[in-house]
Amino acid sequence: MSGVMLLWNWLITPVYMGYPREAVAGLLLPVFLPFNLLKAGLNGLGTFLICPPAAKALVRAGLLQKEEHYGA
Repeated sequence: MSGVMLLWNWLITPVYMGYPREAVAGLLLPVFLPFNLLKAGLNGLGTFLICPPAAKALVRAGLLQKEEHYGA
């Protein structure tokens, strides 16, 4: 995820911020990489914490069958 986001940061940031692409390239490792790694980690942690209770709630509500997923 972080690698793909670095590519998108390099492509899109000059368009909406008006920076030259060379300036953005110089910011990729010191600025964008740590941000993208943190964002990916927080997204993964949130998914890890939210999915099992959500799946159990969907099974109890009859919207998901138990054999369709793990953990419920």
